[in-house]
Order: sequence, then C-alpha cells, then structure tokens
Amino acid sequence: TMNHSGIMGQWWRSLPITTKFYMVLCIFLYLLTVLNVIDLIDFCLIRPFIHNLSLGRFLSSPFLHKGLLHIAFNMLALNSLGPQLEHHFGTLQFFYLIQIFAIFGSLTSILLDYVLLQSGIVSVEYLRSCSVGFSGVLFTLMVIQAQLAGSGAKTTIFGMVIVPVKWSPWIYLVLMSLMIGGVSFMGHLSGIIVGYVFVYGPLKWVKLSSGVVLMIEEKVGWIKNRLKPMDGYIAVPSGEPNVWRQGDDLNESSSTGGNITNNLSSLWQRFSGNPTQNSTQ
Repeated sequence: TMNHSGIMGQWWRSLPITTKFYMVLCIFLYLLTVLNVIDLIDFCLIRPFIHNLSLGRFLSSPFLHKGLLHIAFNMLALNSLGPQLEHHFGTLQFFYLIQIFAIFGSLTSILLDYVLLQSGIVSVEYLRSCSVGFSGVLFTLMVIQAQLAGSGAKTTIFGMVIVPVKWSPWIYLVLMSLMIGGVSFMGHLSGIIVGYVFVYGPLKWVKLSSGVVLMIEEKVGWIKNRLKPMDGYIAVPSGEPNVWRQGDDLNESSSTGGNITNNLSSLWQRFSGNPTQNSTQ
C-alpha cells in the first residue's frame, strides 16, 4: 500500500512544469505574506496606483493570496485546470499565456470599475479595495476549457447538478460571490471576459505561433538543454498546436469539472473563516 508521502510524490511528479511553477510561485508568495516578509498593500491591485504608475501591480497581484482558504481554493482549481490545458498548449505557450491573462484580467477589472464609478453604481471608496488572487486567471482558463470541451459536454456543480460545461464559469461566478465573503466579483467577471475575448476575439492573436515556440525551444540554450529534458515538459503539440480542436486533451472535461467542484466542496466543508475585508480573486 502506498503511503501518503508516496501518493503526494506521485501527484507532484505528474504535474507539468508550468502548472507546477505557478503553484510553487503562489504558495511561496503566500508564505512570504504570512511571515510578514512582504505586505499585500505594496503589491495588490488598488485603483489609485494608476496615478503613481506602479504598473508592476498588474503582474504581482494575481499571484498573491489573502488567507489559507483563498489560496487552497485557487491551487485546487489550478491542479484541475492546469495540466490539461498545458498539454493542449505546450509548456512555453501556457507559461506565456498565463502572464497575458493576468495582465489583461487586471486591465479589464480596472476598466469595469471605472465604468461603474462613472455610472454612479459604486463609490470612490469601493475603488480603494486591495485586490489579489489567481481566480481571475482561473476563470479565463475555465472559459477556454469549456470551449475546447465542445458544445455538448456536461459537468457537475458540487457533484449534484449536471449542467453544460459552457455554463460553469457563470455558475461559479455567482456561487463564489454568494458563498465566500470578500471575493472580487469584478475580478472574476474580468477573467471570464478575457477568456471569451481570447477564444472568440482579438486576444487570440497574442498566442505565439508554433514556429516561434519551436525556435525558442531550439535556440535558447537553457530551455533546450535543461528545461526540455525535464519530466513534465510539454513540447509544442504535434499537428496544428495553435488551432482550436474540440476535445483535444479535454475529452474528460466533464470529469475535470467534477473534480473542481468536488475539490471545492470538500474544502469548503473542512475550512471555515471570516470574510476578508479586502477583495480576493
């Protein structure tokens, strides 16, 4: 019988490199905040920062988390979504796309808040909230997963209700806002918008061509000699890696959706916490 450490080791070795990298990055940064090495207020997405030109917050805020429940939810979701999408895009492309999704998710969130402010729906005080978290990127990945799974694919919500997988990002958007206090509704909505703009709109053109990825893999020495030989490195998929193929590496998308919901459901039962005062994504 395999012990717990053996199971964990097997799971860890099974993760592809980019998924593993972002998981380690988020956990490492979370530990730094717990140890008071870094202060969230210096890196979170807070709207007045625009006047100070602290543009680094666009990149830093998605990888920071507030609280154990917050990061646990997000890492479980990344564990479910990341490997399949990394197999579809390849390790380098997936690494690059997550950076793009993080930046555009932050920009979209800022734009939505500005529209709400100008329309009088929210006050200036609302814009002073300190927003962090990887959930915006995860909602983008959910939209992409749903598109790849195909129009007929189904998933379950908390293992109870079967719904079309294309509805799942919207259902999670509502449920997360109702179940967990302090989450950033606009941050999650921004992630969904970025996902749709990527799948159906102009953002899909930010993808690197397969030729560019192949050139990087062959010309950059440390990638060719050190990264590519590592277990978990996914090279450019064969065929036409940058053309949408329904179901590619996501034929089990309904079970993946179930894994996400079951993971979140069991975690919700295990943990309880006070709502955060600031926004989490």
